[in-house]
Amino acid sequence: MKTSAVQWCVLRLLDVANKNLIQVVTMCCAALLMCIPAFSQVNTGRISGTVTDQSGAVVANATVTVLDVARGVQRVLMTDSAGAYSASNLIPGSFEVKGEAPGFNTYDRKDLTVGVGQEQHVDVSLQAG
Repeated sequence: MKTSAVQWCVLRLLDVANKNLIQVVTMCCAALLMCIPAFSQVNTGRISGTVTDQSGAVVANATVTVLDVARGVQRVLMTDSAGAYSASNLIPGSFEVKGEAPGFNTYDRKDLTVGVGQEQHVDVSLQAG
């Protein structure tokens, strides 16, 4: 079967359009893949640690308050069964950490600085009182 000149032109245009579509899709996928590292960059910090008593035993269900000094925002956390706490997604700045539990004196740590992508490890040792 013989194709006319018009049919040949239409088929040729479709072939070129298909190749161009594949190139456009490939370029878009490549551009999106190059953006993935930008999404994984962190602009926050974290303060975490463990609450123990003076003998070194963990204190579960202790209250840990993390205060953003500049903004006046505080986050109140409870320690888990291992005495651990973690305050993540903190805007970089100056912080205070306060630890409390019934039967113990209050622990207060001031002048903590958290930077971008930085984790400050603050272990809280509560004294009986």
